[in-house]
Amino acid sequence: MSRFLREQQISMPNLAVRALPNPGTRDFEMKSAGSDALKRLQWEYDPGDLDLPTAAPAAVATAAVGSSESALIQRVRISAISDLKEFTGKDQDEDRARAWISKVKSSFMRDQASDEEECLTLADLLSGPAKNWYRQLPRSARNKWTELLRSFQIQYCGFGVSVARQYYQARKRSDESALEYLHRLNVAGLRARLKVKDGGTKERKEHVDHFIETLGDPELADRLTLLRLSDADDLEEVLWP
Repeated sequence: MSRFLREQQISMPNLAVRALPNPGTRDFEMKSAGSDALKRLQWEYDPGDLDLPTAAPAAVATAAVGSSESALIQRVRISAISDLKEFTGKDQDEDRARAWISKVKSSFMRDQASDEEECLTLADLLSGPAKNWYRQLPRSARNKWTELLRSFQIQYCGFGVSVARQYYQARKRSDESALEYLHRLNVAGLRARLKVKDGGTKERKEHVDHFIETLGDPELADRLTLLRLSDADDLEEVLWP
């Protein structure tokens, strides 16, 4: 019998029984293998390490973006207000006043300013005669934007004033040439339905005289008077550089 068993061991393959490794001992076997690369892989990709704060970076990024957007909005707001220039009202130019208050309103709309902010900002932008005008307003008008805006438009923009009055109260601005003023006065006359271009001799001559009287340049006014110009077309030819 013992001889039979020995023959069977010689004739049959060596079937060594291997126990499947316990998954829980895999880390131990990898370490015992002595491979540095495997050690690094096992450390970097260990699925059991569930304590990493994976959501923290996203929160930090969100906070950073939010902070950046707030700073940008603040910069835009400061920039819009800082672009506004002071208003003195010295030249009594309605066109310039309308352009200025229009820019102010646009800035307030971009900033989404409150009623209180609009009133305070406008007060800060006024200086000289305009500041004195503001101080004599009743408190109700100074503290309510719609009333303050209407008061400004009545005082400086010709709000509620007839177009004819705007024509007769026109004056040459310090920053415009005599020719530019003539063009502006022509438009004002047409708005007032005055026949400054195609009327009779009297109407056209009165328009030229009105221009000379409101020119604000005595030397040029004297020269134009001596020429005895009959209408705006002749006047324009003389003023053309």
